[in-house]
Amino acid sequence: MDTYNKREEFFATELGRDCIDLNSTLARWLGRRLLAWHNAGQVRYPIAYLGELEAWREDTKKAGEALLAYVDPLNENEDVEPGAVEAMKWVAENFPQLWD
Repeated sequence: MDTYNKREEFFATELGRDCIDLNSTLARWLGRRLLAWHNAGQVRYPIAYLGELEAWREDTKKAGEALLAYVDPLNENEDVEPGAVEAMKWVAENFPQLWD
């Protein structure tokens, strides 16, 4: 099988389709889960928040909403990318604490 056919075959799979637009795939997947986590009522938070559970929960919600705004086809605001980038930075900075 030549490289072109292997590539075609890969992009026909679910994983391959996700890779076509990986930024949107990541934003959608992560945004949904951050909001679900927020809505489920997180009770643990990182020490960096110094007892500020509500601040942690709001930051989780804000990041989730920013990521979902990035992939919302009805969102006509073209300035959503900076918010999504900041949300991904927040996720990276808090990566070790993303558990409950």
